[in-house]
Amino acid sequence: MESFNKLRLVGVATGVALAYIAQYFFNQPPLSGSFLNTVPAALQNPLTLAAIILLAGAVTFALSAPTARARQSDSPQPVAGRFVDHPSSLARPLFLATLLAYGGCMALYLLNGESALVRWLWLGSVVLVVVSQVPWESLRRSAAGWTGAWRSTLLPALLLLIAAALRLTRLADLPQDLHGDMASHGLQALQMLAGAVPGIVGVGWADIPLPGFLPTVAAMTLTGDHGTLGLALASALGGVLAVWGTWVLLRTVQSRRVALIGTALLAVAYTHIHFSRIAEYMDPVPFVVWSLAFLAIGLQKRSSLPFVLSGVLAAWASLMYFSGRVVFVILGALLLYLLLFHRPLLHANLVGLAWLLVGGLVALGPMTVYFVQHPGAWLSRSQQVILFNPAVLEHSRHKYGVETTGQILLEQLRRTALLFNYTIDSSTQFGFPKAMVDMVTAPWIVLGAAYGLAHFRRWGNGLLVIMLGVVLLVGSVLTDNAPFYPRLIVALTPALGLAALAVDRTWDAVEDALGKETGRIVLVVVVGGLLYIGLVNWVSYYQFAAHNGQPRALVARFVSTLPEDAVVCIVPEEDAGWIHSTDEREIDFIMGERRGEQVAFDENGAPGVIPDACSQTGAVWIVPDSRQAALGELEARFPGGERNSYGARQGEVAFWTYAVR
Repeated sequence: MESFNKLRLVGVATGVALAYIAQYFFNQPPLSGSFLNTVPAALQNPLTLAAIILLAGAVTFALSAPTARARQSDSPQPVAGRFVDHPSSLARPLFLATLLAYGGCMALYLLNGESALVRWLWLGSVVLVVVSQVPWESLRRSAAGWTGAWRSTLLPALLLLIAAALRLTRLADLPQDLHGDMASHGLQALQMLAGAVPGIVGVGWADIPLPGFLPTVAAMTLTGDHGTLGLALASALGGVLAVWGTWVLLRTVQSRRVALIGTALLAVAYTHIHFSRIAEYMDPVPFVVWSLAFLAIGLQKRSSLPFVLSGVLAAWASLMYFSGRVVFVILGALLLYLLLFHRPLLHANLVGLAWLLVGGLVALGPMTVYFVQHPGAWLSRSQQVILFNPAVLEHSRHKYGVETTGQILLEQLRRTALLFNYTIDSSTQFGFPKAMVDMVTAPWIVLGAAYGLAHFRRWGNGLLVIMLGVVLLVGSVLTDNAPFYPRLIVALTPALGLAALAVDRTWDAVEDALGKETGRIVLVVVVGGLLYIGLVNWVSYYQFAAHNGQPRALVARFVSTLPEDAVVCIVPEEDAGWIHSTDEREIDFIMGERRGEQVAFDENGAPGVIPDACSQTGAVWIVPDSRQAALGELEARFPGGERNSYGARQGEVAFWTYAVR
């Protein structure tokens, strides 16, 4: 057995080494060129060679890594006895109240449309359906036992504190850029705050359901900030909740060690940090992660409350940004998986699945009726970005330089397969010039995915593989511009969970071959590696995000420093430029009560009609660098003013300001 364990360790080490060699070629450092000259011509493309080596490493690792020690969560068996629903004497009366509130909400909406009473009945029905399934006696017993188990929460709590620090530090001004879509999201939230939107049943900007703007509305209300802090706070808190949900999910379906490593990797992942700092795209992620976590808990415990919570959270995920709707596909794929590989578990929880459906329908409330009446509002975004949309196919043909749909699919698949190791973000919402995760973590994701596929029947592995596969298929392979990171944030939870699983299997292989005492050395290496990854990721992200502002975003941030009664006068650029007027959404979001004017100058710096407000003391002119000739005219007309330049970095100039004195 000892020699077998050592041989297995050699296989594991070989797989890890091959994965890192492949990553070396993906990064294409200078030394790779010399080596490539020594291999056959067919393999001299660094990407081709790297992909072959990575695949070889993944297969070697999957075949060599030791099987995880049996745990209940790996292949959960039905708990003896009946499924537990209506767990207290109040359960049935409260559920009856749920049905009355829900029925009243739907009837009133169908008869008279949305009203305050409809909204209160909707909220009340959600609260009632959850409370009706709370096992109060079990909660009291759990609370009494928690006092002796608090030490087990210290490490997860520390990881959450780190995640919060990385997402909340300098939240108002990092990243420097303010994307136009973020500004539009903020403008919609401001309209709702101002009462300009009559309700929350319907869709808002970009056909996002109006409830999807409520996290931002709540953050702006709680902070009193209607600028970049209030705009980003909901995402930052959502990012922390997603990290917490990842801990709960991984702890439920994997070992504590896997959960700690996976949660740590997510806490310091630069892509997750970034989307926790900008509005909109993080909003559905915690709902998706927690929905799946409660589903896993419900399947183990065979009680109704986790299923109800899973359904409620899945419904709310679908009412956030469009990517949240992938939760329904994941749930469907998981049910098929259970039917094929864990049928007794599925049959034992059929009542729970019914409760999941009840929770989802109650949480959707009158939005269900709205989408039935307006199916285009639900389908519009999917139709726009689906790969088989003729406009998307035509765009992809030009982008990839191919002709057939099959070739486009292959290119989409290639870009998606290399998402973690090589391919960079195609969106303008991030545009970080690196793959989705750092080069230290990336090989472990591939190794973990290979191991998960090799041991797919294990429930914990199957859940993570299915979750990752569905998100990548629906959110990348089959949609426009792969990989578009805003649609793929939720993929980080299963991906980093699988990376942690690969580290865990390597850890066991070392201990099995070299003795338990070597586990302390592995512990030091893993902790040191996590600290290194966290430090490098934060520094890399900070250096990028602190100077990534586009000119309109820089103008908006400058305007935010002006008094609320200031007059802002903009000299517009040509149509191809960035800065045109205060009506542009990035600037408009920040303007508030400030007055905006647009004054055209010709190419020689001669102005058109200058509004009186722009001639008054305190007026601030914004002049794009391409219109610098206008500065001389302003200084001649309004002598004694103050002139400054602004850019993304010191020494760069995106625009000039001239304050009339």
